[in-house]
Amino acid sequence: MVVTDLSDARTLISLRTRVVIVHHLPGRIRLRARSFSRHELPRLRRGALRTLLDRLDFIHNVRVNPAAASAVIDYDPLRLPAAHWETLLRGEEIAATDLLEQWLARYPSLLRELMTEE
Repeated sequence: MVVTDLSDARTLISLRTRVVIVHHLPGRIRLRARSFSRHELPRLRRGALRTLLDRLDFIHNVRVNPAAASAVIDYDPLRLPAAHWETLLRGEEIAATDLLEQWLARYPSLLRELMTEE
């Protein structure tokens, strides 16, 4: 699937069933990705999601461990309530989509740059 506009959060929301919260304290979350088939993933430039997370102003640091398919994300819990992670990864699809669209709406030009060419 090729995504041309990431402001359509449904594409990313469809991937959330493949991401699990391993550990979470306010301000720090560890996520692990379950395996994806390449047909399930949008064609993002290499490191695109990391780039996006690095540019979100409420994210302080992202450490990715490719061997473990995990990432530790340090974030500002005053600007991003811990409950938002639960909504995003475990909540109802409508609520998760709305939340993700709020995040993505702040970075429309960046999101287009993250996509691969068709």
